[in-house]
Amino acid sequence: MNPAPMTIAQQKDYVRRLVEGWTAAKADQIETARRRTPAERWVAADRLMKGAQVFDEKRALRRASSGLIEQQRLFAKLRPA
Repeated sequence: MNPAPMTIAQQKDYVRRLVEGWTAAKADQIETARRRTPAERWVAADRLMKGAQVFDEKRALRRASSGLIEQQRLFAKLRPA
């Protein structure tokens, strides 16, 4: 069952409440970040840097081995010596 369509006024109210929620969530995130101790800040920064490092390592692995290289390797194995 589909609910009745919202009126323009209801849509505007919905969007207004949604934006208010986003604004409140953003302010809460900023305040939470400001209340962190220096040790917590280092832990968060370290977590971010490790994530970036893992991403770079995965990208390097993808670059090192492409489908074309694998295909050429397989064909070389099949070629008579």
